[in-house]
Amino acid sequence: MKLLKAIAGITAIFVLGALTGILGTGLMVKNRIETFHEKGPPPIKPIFMERISRHLELNPEQKIAVEEVLEDTQQKLNLLRQTVRPQIKEVFSECFNRIEAHLTPIQQKRFKSMREKFPRFMPPRSFKNRPHHRPPPGNRRP
Repeated sequence: MKLLKAIAGITAIFVLGALTGILGTGLMVKNRIETFHEKGPPPIKPIFMERISRHLELNPEQKIAVEEVLEDTQQKLNLLRQTVRPQIKEVFSECFNRIEAHLTPIQQKRFKSMREKFPRFMPPRSFKNRPHHRPPPGNRRP
């Protein structure tokens, strides 16, 4: 009987640990998705500078010049994102409306719930302050 209680206790601890891990991982992924959706992709300057410096052995003057170019490029990309973001929202809105037109009323209700959560379905890509950016597995180049 004592052995059975011990096994039940160990099993309970194992199950609670597994559930805690699953919950923690889910919350982390959700946070990364929401961060990416709200703030956009990471700045290119740190990623490019690290790679360029490593591969090209830049001298100090070259590093300064390349950093200036990357900073300017980052600013231009930010402006472009601000301009394009409303157009992207419009494209998705049209997409959702077209899908909804093909659904039954029950499916439309479920789809509406999914649609409200859409920003959280975006792929997790919050790579800020990471020295090495690696794209998601489906997007890797050979």
